[in-house]
Amino acid sequence: PRTEYDQAELMTLGLSLLAGQKEPIRVFIDGLRLRLTSGHRRYRASQLVGKKTLLAIVEPNSLTGEDLVEDQLIEQIHREDFN
Repeated sequence: PRTEYDQAELMTLGLSLLAGQKEPIRVFIDGLRLRLTSGHRRYRASQLVGKKTLLAIVEPNSLTGEDLVEDQLIEQIHREDFN
C-alpha cells in the first residue's frame, strides 16, 4: 500500500464513496482482526469523510503471501496514477 496520500484526492474519493461505493474493498480474517488486501485508499477516504461502513469481500483464510502481492499489484495497476 501507499505510504503517502494526497488529502485532496482522498477527500474527493471519500465524497464519491458517500454517494455510492462501486468497488468493494477486499479483506481477510487474521485471528480476531480483518486485514486489508486491497482498497487502502478507499478505506482511508471513508475514514476522512466519516463513512462508517464499506462493502467488502472477505477472502478465504488460506491466502498466501503470493496471493496478497498479486492482489496489491492488481490494485496498483487500476490506480489513477497509472491511467
